[in-house]
Amino acid sequence: MKSKSKITHILLYIFLICFRNFISCNEEVTVVLLGRTGSGKSSLGNKIAQANLFEVGHSLESKTSSTVSKTFTLKETPSNKIKIIDTPGFADNRQGMSTADLLSDILVFLKELENGFNVGIYCLPVKTRIDAHDIHEIELLSLLLGQDVFKHTFIAVTQVNTFGKTEKAKVYERYPLELPEILFDHNLKEFGPRKVLFADFDNFSEGFMKPFIQILKTTPSYVPKISKDIDPKDPESIKKFLAAPEVQEFMKKYETLLEAQRKELKQMHSVIAKQQAENEKLVAKSLEEQEMHKRRMESLNEKISGLGAEKKDLEREFRAYRDEEAKRLESLSFSLKHQEEKTSNYEKQLIDKDNQIQAIANQMDELEKARQAAMRNYGVDDDSDDFGSFIKGVVTKVATVVIDRLLF
Repeated sequence: MKSKSKITHILLYIFLICFRNFISCNEEVTVVLLGRTGSGKSSLGNKIAQANLFEVGHSLESKTSSTVSKTFTLKETPSNKIKIIDTPGFADNRQGMSTADLLSDILVFLKELENGFNVGIYCLPVKTRIDAHDIHEIELLSLLLGQDVFKHTFIAVTQVNTFGKTEKAKVYERYPLELPEILFDHNLKEFGPRKVLFADFDNFSEGFMKPFIQILKTTPSYVPKISKDIDPKDPESIKKFLAAPEVQEFMKKYETLLEAQRKELKQMHSVIAKQQAENEKLVAKSLEEQEMHKRRMESLNEKISGLGAEKKDLEREFRAYRDEEAKRLESLSFSLKHQEEKTSNYEKQLIDKDNQIQAIANQMDELEKARQAAMRNYGVDDDSDDFGSFIKGVVTKVATVVIDRLLF
């Protein structure tokens, strides 16, 4: 009997353990996304869920207009359902946003938290450092949900993937040290370096999801006190909620913050409108210059076309002139060569004639010498002797005839 009782107790103990594990394995883990408009809450929610569950905005206007919750499972924790609550942001800049709209959103938000939540993620864009608006929103969060909310809240530095490799390295080094110091100076002491996560979509699995899963497994549920006492369907509950000092203080700070946010947004819209007007002027001027440039190009093309035809005519004339000149130069060259040959022949003939004349002159000198010698031998005077005159005349006549023939 004792052995059977012991076995029964053991089986019952095993059953209770299995039942407890079964319940814990099927618990729903709740994550709340917090932060200013445009801080990347919806994008981060989609990235965590690996699905497009939340609508993402791409302008200055708030895209998430009310509290939205989605439930899904992760492959890292298949036995647990994950519920993500995406909030519109405390400093919601929707046009026409009234206090009644705000209270309605807060009531829906608090109702979503009636069973508590495990992890709160405050999204902070990497391009902006902690400023007064962020500090005010975090303070409003503590007023609404209690100071202990920070024990369950982490900061996600978003939009890190918009930076280059060098800038990323500086962000990873600087933010875990600077953010906690700034928050500590504003009496927000729960945020240490380990509570700063980087939502870098380029390294999301290792850089964010891995530590995030560990946080989900180790962070217990937190139920804000105000969520326990409120029922959106009970007017008395809402009345008590509105009369609570922390809610009154929250509303005052919210109105101040919202007004500042609206002024800032109005200024930004004004700057954008001014920039758009300048851009329109630049576009108009650019179009005008483009049209003027187009007309100039057309005119130049026409001139180039005309110059092209003229160029072709000039090229034809030049080729004809070049060919004609080449022929003329060739003829002149031939004539010059022929003339040079004739001149060379004339020079040779002159030299020959000079030589012949010189030979005749020498012969005449010899004849003259012979005549004079003969005259001396015969004792005849050159001026009176008829024979001498005759001989002299003959010699002179012969010499004249020979020279004329040589010259002509």
